[in-house]
Amino acid sequence: MLRSLILSSNMLLNDISSTLGKLGMLEVLDLSRNFLSGLIPPVLGNCRQLKLLVLKNNFGPLLSKNDSALTLQEEEEEEEEDFNSFDGELPSSIVKLPNLRVLWAPNSNLEGIFPQDWGSCSNLELLNLAQNYFTGQVSASLGNCKSLYFLDISSNNLTGLFPEKVSVPCMIVFNISGNSFSGDVPNFSHSECTKMFANQSLSHMDLLGFYPSFFYLNALASIGTLFLPSDRLAVLHDFSNNMFVGPLPPIQIAPSRFYGMPSYGFWFHGNNLEGNISSYSFDPYLSFDSLIFDIGNNKITGELPSELGGCCKCIKLLNLAGNEIVGSMVQFLLSFAYLGSLVNLNFSRNKLQGPIPSYIGQMKDLRYLSFSRNDFTGAIPRELAQLTSLEVLELSSNSLSGEIPPDFSKLEHLHILLLDHNHLSGADTLQFW
Repeated sequence: MLRSLILSSNMLLNDISSTLGKLGMLEVLDLSRNFLSGLIPPVLGNCRQLKLLVLKNNFGPLLSKNDSALTLQEEEEEEEEDFNSFDGELPSSIVKLPNLRVLWAPNSNLEGIFPQDWGSCSNLELLNLAQNYFTGQVSASLGNCKSLYFLDISSNNLTGLFPEKVSVPCMIVFNISGNSFSGDVPNFSHSECTKMFANQSLSHMDLLGFYPSFFYLNALASIGTLFLPSDRLAVLHDFSNNMFVGPLPPIQIAPSRFYGMPSYGFWFHGNNLEGNISSYSFDPYLSFDSLIFDIGNNKITGELPSELGGCCKCIKLLNLAGNEIVGSMVQFLLSFAYLGSLVNLNFSRNKLQGPIPSYIGQMKDLRYLSFSRNDFTGAIPRELAQLTSLEVLELSSNSLSGEIPPDFSKLEHLHILLLDHNHLSGADTLQFW
């Protein structure tokens, strides 16, 4: 009996054949990189042994054979975003498959209510339904998927409270960004997390031809938003661009699940979170290999805690932009000055005051620095010209005065310099050409 059917990168056209539902012993079905369209047949739910279903990169009807050959050739040469031209809903019979381990159908033009009954789903490990048109709420039954370590349902039209039974701290990739989830962020449990990597090599996780965490790292790094090592395990949790309210939640990760301390990305920007930043616990014992901490565009208040740099020595990206943080950052940044870990620092659009500390010049790895739209005063420290890796420097809309450091013109990697709406002089001495 046929157990594996891989038809990727061919010239398959039109609808997925309903006759596939007769393959009762089928375990692997890969129809990616074709030109399929139409409805996903519910009879695929008859394939009760199915473990892996991949439907990515189907582009619908073709204009000509020449066009199709060119498209396939381009796909082979360059990795493209997942895209499909399917219609209608995702059949409930598919998400109930008892042996399903991978369901991969992002950007597939799927619509309707997000699946509510996930059956036993005890074997489901990877679920990617991002960039579709699903509506409704996420059912608590998704919390029954105890083996799930990759969940991406970003960029849909999902609403309501997110169920606390979903074991977010156990997941390597968790992305629900770009929806309309509301309410407080749940206190997710990780009491049932399995120790996934204690006795299992990363190669065993490679069910789709790439390791998902690495895939996300490379995708984000390509647009300049991620500064985590791409050669090791990374845990990525993205709650951004929703409607969450209440206090800023703690970092939610189950260290006992992973082998060693991973790199960790923690995104919460673009919500309605409140609370005082100075009272937030950064859990000093969580000494990750690298850390991204992004809580920009919320309603966070208070003064910057001076001890943050001491307890989070691994921070690569720190984004607090678009909040209501007040006071001076002199003591706060002093704890970071000699760590050499920060790559991206964004405090723009807050209510910070006082001078810009000169010891920022010690942060040799900085590539992006934004202090725009605050109320900083005094001169721009000449030491900023020592940031030889700097690519973006934004100091606009403050109350800075004095001369623009002429050595800025020696920063070879600098390609964006924003100094407008200040009281500066000496622009005529800069020579960037």
